Amino acid sequence: METATTPTPFPRWPEGIPGCARCEKYTKERERRYHRREYSEATDQNVYLVRLKQRDHAEEDDG
Repeated sequence: METATTPTPFPRWPEGIPGCARCEKYTKERERRYHRREYSEATDQNVYLVRLKQRDHAEEDDG
């Protein structure tokens, strides 16, 4: 039996700030949701990550 693969290529997503536990939480959850084909939930994690970066990491983010 073959394992299912996602139907679309892995997207380019916002990256977390190294060393930030909350960024890591969002990026891991996003990846998990994407691989389970829960694309809306994966997108939600991107929104949470971007908001966190804007609020808490504005000076640290270089891109």
